[in-house]
Parts: sequence; C-alpha cells; structure tokens
Amino acid sequence: MDSLSQEYSDQADGRSDHQCDLSLTTPNLLCHPDAQTEWWHYNGHLQNEARRFGFQLTFFRRRTDGLNHQHLPFAWPGCPVLHFGHFAVTEIEDRRFHVAHHRSTDRHCVSTDTYRLQVGQFKALQSDETHQLEASTRNVRLSLEFEAAKPGVRNGTDGIIRRVDGQTATHISFTRLTATGKLWIEGRHYTVTGSAWLDCEFGQCDFSQHMCGWDWFAIQLTDNREIMVYQVYDDQHQYNGHRYLAIVGPSGQAQQFRDSEFTISPIGEWLSPWTNSRYPTHWSLEIPALKLTLRISPLVDCQELDTRGSTNIVYWEGACDVAGRQGHSALSGNAYVELVGYHPSDRKITQPIIGWWELLKNELRFVRHHRGRTLADARPHDDDPQSTDRSPAV
Repeated sequence: MDSLSQEYSDQADGRSDHQCDLSLTTPNLLCHPDAQTEWWHYNGHLQNEARRFGFQLTFFRRRTDGLNHQHLPFAWPGCPVLHFGHFAVTEIEDRRFHVAHHRSTDRHCVSTDTYRLQVGQFKALQSDETHQLEASTRNVRLSLEFEAAKPGVRNGTDGIIRRVDGQTATHISFTRLTATGKLWIEGRHYTVTGSAWLDCEFGQCDFSQHMCGWDWFAIQLTDNREIMVYQVYDDQHQYNGHRYLAIVGPSGQAQQFRDSEFTISPIGEWLSPWTNSRYPTHWSLEIPALKLTLRISPLVDCQELDTRGSTNIVYWEGACDVAGRQGHSALSGNAYVELVGYHPSDRKITQPIIGWWELLKNELRFVRHHRGRTLADARPHDDDPQSTDRSPAV
C-alpha cells in the first residue's frame, strides 16, 4: 500500500472527502519556474449532429538543470528549460487518429503572470472565466472554448501526490469542462460541443527504476460523476504500490479510495503495427463498497502517440466508451485513458544517455512526423478485446 493509501486508512471512515473549490482562474494553473517538471493536459469528447471526436492537447515544461538522466546526451547550453506539445484528434466513425508534436527552447512559451501556453502551433490561454484552445497540424485544426461545469479538485493530500520513490508533485484536476468550438479536418468543417477534462501537475517527475510507466483513466459518467484512476509501474512493469482513485460527485464533493478498495484490470491487449508495442485494453473497474462495476473500452484502437524527438516516449492515449452498473442501476459515460511504459524507448530514458545513434533516429522521426501524421484502423470496430490491428499509417 502506498503512503497516500496509508494516510487515508488511518482516518476514521477510511476515506478522504473534501470539497472541490478551484476555479479556472486559480494561480495554481500558472507556470511554476522552480518546478522540475510541469504539464497541462486537456482531453475530451466532442460531437456535432452526426459525428463524434476525441481530442488531446498537452503542454510540457521541463527544467534541464540538476537532472539524473536526460532525454539528450548533454544539457543544451543556454537552454535551462525545454517545452513540448502533443496534439491528437480521433475521428470515431472513420476510425482515424491524427497526431502531431512540437518542441521549443523559447522560455516565453509559458507565463508566470497570466495563463498563456504556446508551443509551436499549439496554444491555450485564459479569458475571464474561460479557457481558449487552438491547435493545428497539416490536416487538422481545432478551436475550443471551455467553461468549468465543476470546480477543480486537489488530488492526494491537499493537492500533494507522494510517490513510493519519494518524489512529490502538486496535482489538480478540472474533471468536467463544457466545450464549444470548431474543428477542421482535411477541408471539412464541424461545429462541435462536448465535455472535457483538464489536469495540471507540477513538481518532481523523474522516470526511474521505481517509476517507468503508468495507466491513467479520466472517466466522465452521464450521472454527472467523474472518476480518476491511475496506477504506476516499475522498470520490470510490475505494479509498484502507488495507486489512486477518486470520485467527484454531482455537488463537487471528492472522495478518495484506498488501494484495497478497488480493482482495475485489462481484459485483452492491442498490438501496435507501427511500434510493436503491446498495450492493455478493455478494462474492468470494480469498487465493491459502492457495488460499482465499469467496463472501459477504446472507441478506436490506433490512438498511439510516437513522440520520439520531443518527449521521447511512445504511449497510447485515446477516447473510450464506459458502460456498467451500480447496484441495479445502469451506468454509461466516456473516458480518456493514457498508457505509458509499454515501448522499449520509455525505459531508455531512465539511462544516463540515450546515445548518439538513437538521438539521430529520433531526430529523423521528428522531422518526418512532427507536423502531423494520420493512423487508421483497418478492421471494423467490434467488442473482441483479444483482436489486434495491422493497419497502415496514412
């Protein structure tokens, strides 16, 4: 059991309950220059009258001083901070996945005074009580505005996550944002609405033998509850004892659960035809005390991001469907799931250097794909969690 779970188990009722009270104007969302690592992560589900889409936009900030290991075999002279951006859009009916990533050494990518993030063609900013997002690639452009349907929640103990390797970070989540905007894909225009999620974390986040990957779930149920779950793995891809689950109720009350009070496990796997990574898929989540069982299923298999050349990891993150029961009541909803640590490149970043040959290959990948790439599922979608996809990149 991790340290967070032990703290919760010491409480009288075994759980930690607290009110969400953060707005989108909170200073917690501004840049924290002293933090080693910081990220702002948007994802969500969009739709118009006939079509559904998923999207992800993530901004990363990473200090280069004082690192035990580097993505590069040297610290860039005169570059104390690196910035990265990942962007993806999923066409659910067409089963296509558009992805791009950028990097920058410009220290003005983020601000300590106003909420403004920009890396390449990706940007987010605050306007009064809303957030505005713009991102574009060769073939895709997304423009969204968000309002908070619920206040943000501080995860962990007063917002502090303590990992088993001693690292700490501040972690806050806005678990339900209303989204409106426009989406352009290869000349086609869509006016879209939907629901989104914003995660922000700043502090320590070093990959090591104790933390080499994780599974993260952001679930939005149609009954106006949200569930966040994650579990962390070591370099042998064994669960390392750090796991977390919180439920945000309709009124904004957050309830955290001990490690022993829930289970989440995959039913099948998906083999990437591009990287040969094997990812778990079709998960079952159970919270016995609530008599709650959920099935989380990818809406499209090919939602893999190869960011070698920027953040230098290969991971899966994508839109999912949720169905299940609580007691005699049926449940449904949407989710976004992130899977890190299932490709050999993810383990290489725990080494002191990645090597010049690997650096060159990553640079060639980045030059070829950073402005945009489209992946497509070859097979029609079905509910067979054991099936694999061998579809070509477009």
